[in-house]
Amino acid sequence: MRITAKKLALTLVVGAIVVAMVAPAAALAVPGRLSATASRPTSATVADARGQMLEQRVMNALQNRARRFENYAAMLERQQERLMLLCEKVEAAGADCAEVREQIRLATQTMEQARIQERLAADEFRGVLEATDKRGAFGQAREQARVSVQTMKQSRDQLKTAARTLQGLVEDLLDQITETESE
Repeated sequence: MRITAKKLALTLVVGAIVVAMVAPAAALAVPGRLSATASRPTSATVADARGQMLEQRVMNALQNRARRFENYAAMLERQQERLMLLCEKVEAAGADCAEVREQIRLATQTMEQARIQERLAADEFRGVLEATDKRGAFGQAREQARVSVQTMKQSRDQLKTAARTLQGLVEDLLDQITETESE
C-alpha cells in the first residue's frame, strides 16, 4: 500500500503542476475574451486623447487667466473710482485736480488697451490647438499675454502716480490751512 500511496501522491503533484501551467493559457484562449494585444489602445486613440487633454488644459488655463485678469481690472477700477471721489473732495476744498484727472483718464485708456491685448492673447492661445507649429504658436501667445500683463501694470503705475499727485495736493492744502490758522 505504501507504493500505491507514493504513486498517488506523485500523480497528484504532477497533475497540480500541469493544471497550474495549462489553466492560465486556457483562460487567455477563451472565446469572447480580448487578447492581450487587443486591449491596448491604438496610436490614433492615444493621439485623440492627448489632443482632447491639451484642449481641456488650454481652456482651463484661459478661464483661470480671464478670471484673474478681470479681478485685477475690477480692483483697478475700484481704485480709479476712489481716486475720483477723493479728487472731487479735494476740489471742493479748493485745489485744482486737472492733472490727477488726466492721469486717471490715461490709466483708463491703458487698461482698455490691456483688455484688448488680453483678448488677442486668448485668441492666440486658442489658435495653438490648430497650429502646425504648436511650440512656436504657444511662444507667440505667451509673449502676447506678457504684453497684456505689462500694459495692465502700466495702468496700475499710472494710478499710483495719480494717487501721489493727489496726496501732494492734499499736503499743499493742509499747509495752506495751517498757514492761514497761524496768521
